[in-house]
Amino acid sequence: APFALRLGYISVIEAMKFHVSSLLLVLAGLTTIHAAPNPSKVFDFRGCTTGSPVTESVHETLLASPINGPTCGADGLSLDGNDDYADIDDFEFGGTTSFEVYVKYDSFNSYSRVFDFGNGENNDNVVLCNTETTSTIRWAVFQESTHKAIETSNFDSASWTHVVATVSGTTMKVYKNGVLAGT
Repeated sequence: APFALRLGYISVIEAMKFHVSSLLLVLAGLTTIHAAPNPSKVFDFRGCTTGSPVTESVHETLLASPINGPTCGADGLSLDGNDDYADIDDFEFGGTTSFEVYVKYDSFNSYSRVFDFGNGENNDNVVLCNTETTSTIRWAVFQESTHKAIETSNFDSASWTHVVATVSGTTMKVYKNGVLAGT
């Protein structure tokens, strides 16, 4: 059966701290990674073992544990679009921050998360997903229940898309395949 989303790589660059008690993460990988300099967190799901957690590779202290049966392959973690995800140990991040992912959608379900870090539903979350059931990229940041979001460009269907989402103060940006796609 085709998967809704394939996941495998993320890097996080941070400047100040923000506590996160509940994390959901889905990631994607390519042959070449163009990580920003000095990432503070990196999870690479390419070549992972199905059912086994993946250790964050910068400090090697955090685990991303697969939940509800995602499968691993050479190109990353495959999620079924229903209830699969990776649960990451709690950590802090915030301030001027960038998230870099490679993602491949096979289909677009309603607001399928690439990642959703937060303290519960719509509570201090940062979310990268598609909008409704379209391929439109949505990048949202919630401070408590107030949020700011941008919708721009599109995830590529059935091919890998490199996305960098940044936030600095009140400025949010999305880069798609190395080109500024929205602010």
